Amino acid sequence: MTSGRDALSQIDGSIAAARRALAEASDAAMTDAQTLAELDQREIGIFHGLADIRLMHLQGDGADGGSLGDVDLKAEALIAVHERTVADLAAARNDAARTLERLESARAEAEADT
Repeated sequence: MTSGRDALSQIDGSIAAARRALAEASDAAMTDAQTLAELDQREIGIFHGLADIRLMHLQGDGADGGSLGDVDLKAEALIAVHERTVADLAAARNDAARTLERLESARAEAEADT
């Protein structure tokens, strides 16, 4: 049979071992996170280089007028839709403001008549 002191000693040893394992796992996770961050930085650098090459190509190639092709066309279409939508919303807002002003005026006249 294990005495109380032996049991506490075993529990303390288990807790210490668990803390060591947790510290090791934490260190490994930190190392992995640093490695992933370094890989992300490399990937960003590569994409930046590719973008620079593409921009140089666009600037140097007068045949396509510096256009990205379908991407530019889609972007222009989206911008046009956005501008129309903003204009429509502004017109609707102005109509609503005029309607509200007319209704407020009518309410004020009705209030004055009573």
